[in-house]
Amino acid sequence: MLINQIPENCRFGCWACTVAKQDSYMKELITDGYSWMQPLLDLQIWLTSTHDPTVKHKVREFRKDTRQNRLSINMHSEKSPIWAAYKFEFRKKLLRKLLLAQKQIREDGPLKEVVLIRQAELLRIMQLWRSEKLGKPETLP
Repeated sequence: MLINQIPENCRFGCWACTVAKQDSYMKELITDGYSWMQPLLDLQIWLTSTHDPTVKHKVREFRKDTRQNRLSINMHSEKSPIWAAYKFEFRKKLLRKLLLAQKQIREDGPLKEVVLIRQAELLRIMQLWRSEKLGKPETLP
């Protein structure tokens, strides 16, 4: 990514990582003048929020399998659902937000041709959605 635009001695991982609840490094970069990164942080925070148990059932499907027991046992010996892919409507919303973030970064950032999702990836998404009978190509944002 913008190797010459990022301060030395910094950790920079995947901006979309949802393992950590907050990306303090990206927040620090934004505070230090890299405000064009704000759309990435906003998207990461929004995506991380989908891991909240009160939200997850609204955006995720249960794993589709033939096993009787559709619950897993976590480290506290509690049963919880086995989650699968995001629901189709959420996937469309996610793609819209990603494309909007890319547009905003191109307008506000130092690199006008930055790519968050390649054309080939968009084409593959259309193929998958068509094969899953979830939507026609015109459903892409």
